[in-house]
Parts: sequence; C-alpha cells; structure tokens
Amino acid sequence: MRRLLFSLLALATVACGSRGARWDEPLEAEGPFVAADRLVWLNRTASLLVVLDPQGGDGARAFDVVGRIRGAAPWSGGMAILGGRGDAPTLEIVRLPGGERRRIALGAAWDEIAVAPDGTHAVLRFDPDVPPAAGAPPVRNLNEIGVVDLAAGSATTVVLQTEALVPRAVVFQPGGTLAALLFDNAIALVDTAAPARRVQVPLKLRDGTALRPAEALFSPDGSFLFVRAVGSEDVLTLELLEAAGALDVSINFLFVAGGRSLQDIAVAEALGNAVVALYASHVALLDATGDSGATHVAALEPDLDRITDLGDGLLLLTAQGFATDRLSVAAWDPAAGRLVVDRLERPLAGAPVVANGEAFLPQQGGTTGALTVARVERDPARLRLDLQALQVAGQITSTAVDGASGVVFLGLDLQRPATVDDTATGGVAAITAGSLASDGLLLDAPVRQVGVVGGSIYALHDDRLGDVTLAPLRSLRREDAVRYEGVLLGGLFDRGEE
Repeated sequence: MRRLLFSLLALATVACGSRGARWDEPLEAEGPFVAADRLVWLNRTASLLVVLDPQGGDGARAFDVVGRIRGAAPWSGGMAILGGRGDAPTLEIVRLPGGERRRIALGAAWDEIAVAPDGTHAVLRFDPDVPPAAGAPPVRNLNEIGVVDLAAGSATTVVLQTEALVPRAVVFQPGGTLAALLFDNAIALVDTAAPARRVQVPLKLRDGTALRPAEALFSPDGSFLFVRAVGSEDVLTLELLEAAGALDVSINFLFVAGGRSLQDIAVAEALGNAVVALYASHVALLDATGDSGATHVAALEPDLDRITDLGDGLLLLTAQGFATDRLSVAAWDPAAGRLVVDRLERPLAGAPVVANGEAFLPQQGGTTGALTVARVERDPARLRLDLQALQVAGQITSTAVDGASGVVFLGLDLQRPATVDDTATGGVAAITAGSLASDGLLLDAPVRQVGVVGGSIYALHDDRLGDVTLAPLRSLRREDAVRYEGVLLGGLFDRGEE
C-alpha cells in the first residue's frame, strides 16, 4: 500500500507564527463530502476547498473559495458554499474538477444550505443558534429564506409568515420543484422554480394545541406530503392541489383504531400513494386519501420502531437502540396480509443497509463484531424470513453499499494494537448480496467511516487532518490501495500571509 504524507512538513509550517494569523488559528474544517465523484473537504480557517480524486493518484488539489464560510453542501457538479461578510453575503458555486467559481449575491447572510437531489435548486435558511454574521443587521427575521436557481445563478428572498421561529428541516419533492420547510408548529411549501407560489399550513388542533412535525415524507409521485408529529397518533396528510395556478393543500388525518405511540413512517415506490405507519402495537399501510378499504393493519407484540423498505412491497421492521431485550425483527407483506417475526442474537449497532432486496444488520459485539443478513421470500402459503448470522473481525464502525454491484462494505476497528509482525488495526470488508461472497482489505489504522466515491471505496481513519485510504471497488488488494495523510493541509505551502 502506497502512502502519501502531507502532515509533517505542513505541521512545521503551520506552527511558524511568522506566516500570519491564518496559520495560528485552530484548524476548523468539515468533510469529507462526496461531490462530482470526488472526496471534498472544506478548510474554513484557510478558506480552501481540498479535493481528492480517487482516479487521479496525484494527491489533493486545493482551491481558494469565499472567506467567512458559514455553510456548505455538495451539488451534482461540485460544492455550494455560503460565505462573505454579513453586509455582502455570497453563495459561491464551485464546479469540479476544474474549480471554476461563480458567485451569487444574496439578500441575507444565511447559515445553512439544502440542495435538491437533482442539483437544480437550493434553499437557504438561518440557524437560530448561530449569531448574525459580522456586518449583518443585529436583528434578523428567521422566517426569511433564500431560494436559489443554481443553473440560472439567481437567488430570491422569500419572507414566510408563520408563527414559528425558524424552519428546522427541508424536504424536497421527488421529480418536482416543491420544497417543504418544517417549522416547530407549521409547514411551508415553496415552489423553488417559482418562489411566489407557496402556501403555509399551521399545524394546530381545534383546541389550539400546536403539533410539532418530527418527520415529513413526500409520496413517491410527489402528490402528497405525510407528516409524523410529536405526541400525535395520527399521520397528517397534505394533498397538494392547484387552484388557478396557485398552490393549495387539503389536510387529512390518517389513523388506526387502537394504534398507540406512533414510532416511524415510511413510503415505498411499490406501495404507491400510501404511507406505512409503525406503532408500538400495530403496523399499518394507510391510503393517502383515507380510503379505509385500502388500509392494511397487522398487530405487533414486539416493540419495534424502524421501517426499512426491501423493495417489491416488502418491509422489514426492527428496533433502534442498544437494549439487549429488543432483539425482535419482523417482515411484513401488507398486500398479502402476512407478517413473520424472528429474533436476533445481538442488538443492532446501526441502521440496516439494503442491497438487492436483502437487509444487512450490523450488531453489537465483544471483541468481535457481528452481522446478520435478513432475506424475505414469498412462498405460496406463507412469508419466510431467513436470518444468516456472520462473524466479523473487530467492531463495525460504518456501512456503505454500491448499488450497481450489490456489494455492502463494512468499516472495521480491529481493536488491537499494532505489532512488529502485523500493523493492521483496521480494515474494510466487502460482502456481496445473494451469494454472501466476502472480500476484505486490512489497513494500518481503524476505519471511522467507509463510503463509495468515483469507482473506489474510501476508508476515513482520522477526520482531524484528513487521513483516508482509497482502493478500487473491484480490487480490494493492499498493493492497490493508497493512503493519504494530512489531506486537509494540502494547498497551504504556496499561500503566505493574507
């Protein structure tokens, strides 16, 4: 395995106070992001975008970006970065791999950016826990948002009129242009392609009790918005309507008789415009229009609180958390009305990962980890849930899946000290869905995060200075892996005092 080190020389340079204030300040950075098939870090202290191309092999490249960075997010062509003084706020669009930059003047110094999955639009909002930027007005309206057309390079300021403080989350409509903004007691729907088209929905019961949305999901075709609210046993359904070109909604409350403690909701392409609602005592498939004839309900004895879509109308129900008495797992086929329950040997240590219709369940362990693969099959007379337990060396720290190949990757901490004979203290395991054929790569440091980028697998070791190993997806051989140490310090050598 080749190693490219940036750390020692850069650290010596950074320690030299004669280079200016930017060299003496603590390093503030975030990443890695995956953008344009590359790994990207944002060095806020030095106002640098550090880019690592898994196919390049020449180390990291650094690009100067806007200063006074407040927020950033990847988009389909690169990175979008919020920065500039509060009296001259800017959204900088950086296109990769070349680093071409375009700046969009903004009407306010927003702190957070959410980019639509198709990369065409973005929504900007304030963070109430962050003070106004230097140069910005000391008082700001937290109901004020920005809507950006990334292709046209334009930004529109929108002032919402809710009674809530600030939007806490943004959810984008699949295949459409709507964005749903979740407030403490309201939801605002804004058309990002035409921001004047918007509607605000206060979430209050007839007695004045406010409902706080905990989760919101669009239906697969984008015509409904399903909302789970804190303390409510109902699923709120907002049907999106058009009235003389204006945006409107119709609100409905979906519920199950006897359902208590709504835990989770989910949608699935194969289930159409319906929402899956998981209660402490039941699981239900609720029709978006409230048609009781299209509702399917199954009683549950185990206390489960997470829904995983396996595809083809099949669902897996599991328990979150680390309690040793929460080991049940269930499979449900709502169309056939069949439910089967089984039991795991160990509690889950993370969310299930799905590949080719199979769920990979990372579990807690002692000195060794564990993984269970759940397969659900329809037999003519019943539903089958098969659990295949696998032993894993070390602890599973993270998971990733390559959808094209159906391979699941595990980041590992081998939890052992390096020795003269064996320096491996971390690794990456690869398991193919279906055959469960396995492969692996031993590494010289524990893996904190594993992911897929540009035809390669990346294993992040230490996120303070950017310590990462890259290896080709199709060749997990140690001799083909390259470890980059101190990536975040790349690009500093040719930059003096500013």
